[in-house]
Amino acid sequence: MIDRLVALFRDIYLHRDAHHLSGLALVGVRAVLGVESARGSPLNIQRSLHVPNLTRAEVEDLFAQYREESGQGVDPLVVAALFEATRGQPGLVSWVGELLTEACNPGSGEPITSRTWNRV
Repeated sequence: MIDRLVALFRDIYLHRDAHHLSGLALVGVRAVLGVESARGSPLNIQRSLHVPNLTRAEVEDLFAQYREESGQGVDPLVVAALFEATRGQPGLVSWVGELLTEACNPGSGEPITSRTWNRV
């Protein structure tokens, strides 16, 4: 599927006068050129960007911003557990944060507690 997707992007690039796409950045946990393709590399340029892990303070700040914007409490033990489980990896912090605040959120009237954490 990834091979087909990047091949589509390459085709858009080759026929760029027919499209309005002027640039593309693919962000993920693996290099696009790591995709096995019978046609070879679908892209002619790759630049890896190192995204460092978030610090505990940065993860705490993200949840402080969430509390301020949503008005919903988040138990500091949940934030600590999230940091320990993800070691601050940005993609994992975001994904688990989304599960905590959206998919498994107990409701705006209740704080996010270890019960929510255990469910996630």
